[in-house]
Amino acid sequence: MVGPMFRAGPALALAVLLTNAGFVGAPARAPAAPRTFDVGVISGWHVERDRDTGVVARMWGRHVDAPGAMLDPAIAERAARDFLAAHLADLAPGAAVSDFVVAGNRIDGGLRTVAFAQTWRGLRVVGGQLHVVFAHDRLFFAASQALPHVHVDRVRAGAVIVRDPAARAYRLATKATRGDSDIYVDDAGRELRRDSRVSYATSTLRFDVPVRRPTADRVLAPAPRANLTANGKPVVTSDAGDFTWTGRAPAMVQPTASGPLVVVTNAAGPPATAQLTAQDAQPVDWSLATDELGDAQLTAFVYGMVAKARARQMHPTLAWLDQPLPIFVNDPGDCNASSTADELHFVRASAACENTGRLVDVVLHEFAHALHRQSIIAGAGAFDAAMSEGIADFYAAHLTGDPGVGRGMHFDDTPIRDLDPDRVYPGDVSGSPHATGLIIGGALWDLRGRLYAELGPAAGQTAIERIYIGILERAVDLPSTYTAALVADDDDGDLGNGTPHGCAIEAAFGRHGLAGPGFVTTELAARADGRTITVDVATPTGGTCPPPAVTSIAIDWQVGDGPASTLAMAAQGAAWSAELPDQPAGTVVTYRITATLDDASTRVLPDNRADPRYQLFVGAATPIACEHFDGDPGWTVTGKPEWEVAAPAGFGGDPAAAFSGSLVLGTDLVTNGLYQPNDDTAIETPPIDARGYSRVHLQFRRWLGVEDGNADTATIDVAGTEVWRNAASPALDLDHVDKEWRFVDVDITDLAAEPFTIRWALASNGLHELAGWNLDDVCVVGLDPAPPPDDPGCCSTGGDPRGPAVLALGVIGLTLRRRRRSA
Repeated sequence: MVGPMFRAGPALALAVLLTNAGFVGAPARAPAAPRTFDVGVISGWHVERDRDTGVVARMWGRHVDAPGAMLDPAIAERAARDFLAAHLADLAPGAAVSDFVVAGNRIDGGLRTVAFAQTWRGLRVVGGQLHVVFAHDRLFFAASQALPHVHVDRVRAGAVIVRDPAARAYRLATKATRGDSDIYVDDAGRELRRDSRVSYATSTLRFDVPVRRPTADRVLAPAPRANLTANGKPVVTSDAGDFTWTGRAPAMVQPTASGPLVVVTNAAGPPATAQLTAQDAQPVDWSLATDELGDAQLTAFVYGMVAKARARQMHPTLAWLDQPLPIFVNDPGDCNASSTADELHFVRASAACENTGRLVDVVLHEFAHALHRQSIIAGAGAFDAAMSEGIADFYAAHLTGDPGVGRGMHFDDTPIRDLDPDRVYPGDVSGSPHATGLIIGGALWDLRGRLYAELGPAAGQTAIERIYIGILERAVDLPSTYTAALVADDDDGDLGNGTPHGCAIEAAFGRHGLAGPGFVTTELAARADGRTITVDVATPTGGTCPPPAVTSIAIDWQVGDGPASTLAMAAQGAAWSAELPDQPAGTVVTYRITATLDDASTRVLPDNRADPRYQLFVGAATPIACEHFDGDPGWTVTGKPEWEVAAPAGFGGDPAAAFSGSLVLGTDLVTNGLYQPNDDTAIETPPIDARGYSRVHLQFRRWLGVEDGNADTATIDVAGTEVWRNAASPALDLDHVDKEWRFVDVDITDLAAEPFTIRWALASNGLHELAGWNLDDVCVVGLDPAPPPDDPGCCSTGGDPRGPAVLALGVIGLTLRRRRRSA
């Protein structure tokens, strides 16, 4: 299911994808009986020999010089007969050169073709012919359908020679015309051959559909296996969208957006249709680009077929793919689409969202839900909502080649979800299955990239699709996807000796926390000392699969809304360091760290999409009021009594240790670490007097876990004014999950003219709970030369004599009298 806000590159090579799909069922017109050929070389020419007749059907790969052949047809005929004589035993066994009479000698598109009809003692051999092709005065290609060793007992004027396929012999026959066929009958009155005299015109039905979204790039895509009428007769197009009709005159065509494999129903009214004129050998195009309800029908049909075609390549034994797939478009609703095991549903456009039937990613995503349910092996796999959302997102991304899923939902090119950022299990598990699903979706996307890089696009596609189907069949939840991937990748029934792509699977799934407890990889940890930023790199050794090594690290930093700058870090053993340029005292710098590894992957710190930049405070500051939680500070709690001062134990995503000392202030530290559902709780300091300072900042260490701001909220108020709130997104996929102690600086100068209080609050719904607030080393600091007040205020429980120099380290926090635990 898409859910609110769709929760559920280049143009796709639609014609190739659909043609290679291998669907069962009747094509537009029954093909001739298949013929088989042997490939070889004769006198340096590549040849294909018809196994049924022994005749060389095609010769190419060399050439014979024929000066003047392009200008003079007589020269071309002589050169053709000379070539025929030289290769007669292969091109026409048992025949003489004189048995072949010129049937055509013409130039088309810079090529001259000399064609011959086969005879025997002056009688036409029905079906026997051959031709050669010249270019630039060179004979370079020959093809033959000559019949070998022709012989009959007698010759009769007006007769022709026909091969009797039943007796594998040649017989005299009389040609007669009956209705729309030429019939060849032997002297005993037996019909030996029937050739239709009716000519057929051919066209290709194409639908004008979006490449991704309706108001951006569009493509004329073949309409495969679509129902239509041509001159009033029902026809089903081929896998390539081709169809035929009798005669060469234009045909009146009435197309539909349904066929034997995908049946589109318009929930808002009658099905879309049109009256089109088809010309022989020219495509006929149907566009409803400006009609929302009609465009949804065409788009859902084409991409429903695209989804089925690729699924057929991935899962050729899944019989469900050969059954009709009902797709309902233009359903009532808002910003949604849904899927069952048997049908897909898409809703109309609204002021907030596009019609989901017109969005390629949504159609592919919803189809993947049905594919998942149909692929599960009963008793081995199971349906898990978050897992299914992630693998459905991956299916859409895999077919479009773009990790940004859901472009166009809000009428622009912004994706609803992105598989590229590394969501990690279990820290990024949230109340939204779509956000949680990005963990497995991202792991599969990373694996796809690794396999394409290691094996090339063709072999990489085969490998990732085999693994993908194995996960659909046997996984039951996110943790089980890793072993399901290994089982699908195995090639010898022994996982103890690894799998062909086991290291790639381990690396990709390990980055997302899905490779199991024994997985080890390169770890990065950032710390700061003044303006010097250091990244400690820990690369484990001794494992079966070598972890990736860091090749470079860079810092992207800026001040406020100013221009961003990049600073390369230098390696010093296992640590990489760089010093930011000097800044005026009191400047707050934000920065992000990007490490590039030797497997072409990158790691970004901080690892928190909801708060993606560190803060660094430059210069000296005077402490006004500080609290280090050596004991209960006695602050005022309102709402549910969630707040505790205790040693954190890592429960529910909490830190395993305090930033400094042993105790922190947090919500539910000792039970399970999680805040309560339907929670509303806050803690507030006593009044703090910061008058006399020209600038005042709030600084503290934070380890916070809270759902997306559209679900749960964490806020900070100063003097009754909100100064910070966790980020929110329409897709509910911006859960704020700190994985380290983060330094926070908030400029509260405008709120400090009078004594003020500081309030940390948390409000939750009833769906999913995370770690909540964890606070350490809270300080209000002043930034001017005036000395601090005699009374350090509410937050100093013991009159701690720490002075301005103590706070000069800024972003890394205060160097306190207790041992610092983390950065």
